[in-house]
Amino acid sequence: MNSAAPSAASISSPLLWMLPAMCAFVALAFAYLNVFVIGEERRVHDTGERVDAQVVRLWQEDDHVSKSTKRSLSYVHLAWRGRSGAGMEAQKLSIAGKTYAALRAAEAQGIKTTPILYDPSGRNGTPFLVADGEERIAQWVLARNVMWLFAGLAVFLTWLLVRKRGSF
Repeated sequence: MNSAAPSAASISSPLLWMLPAMCAFVALAFAYLNVFVIGEERRVHDTGERVDAQVVRLWQEDDHVSKSTKRSLSYVHLAWRGRSGAGMEAQKLSIAGKTYAALRAAEAQGIKTTPILYDPSGRNGTPFLVADGEERIAQWVLARNVMWLFAGLAVFLTWLLVRKRGSF
């Protein structure tokens, strides 16, 4: 049997070059998420002021995006007083299912407050729920690792294609 080596034409196929480009696009999307979205959450987590917030409402909604699995998304409406005494609130803060269960159990025992970290300067209106900390940090780590995975994959695939082709 004669195994034919891939021809230069098949290696230079534009469709083959789309794979590292797609990996780079995914890496850039996760880089944006890490810098702008998670970066703001981290800033509140690291430098925010800790206060006890009143749990105004705690609820779950069905996830309408996921058609294949039935799952619920958990939310909390919080209210607290800032450093200046002004009333502040977060009306629909997404929380993990375990945090929802813990807040629901605390509510059954008559505890209607939970510790949060918030930005007293008002630049970031989204507070960081202390009870949700482990889950959020795990999500940050996952997003960072996915970003580096796809960036590395894009570089590796580009290197592999250039090496097989002989030039860029």
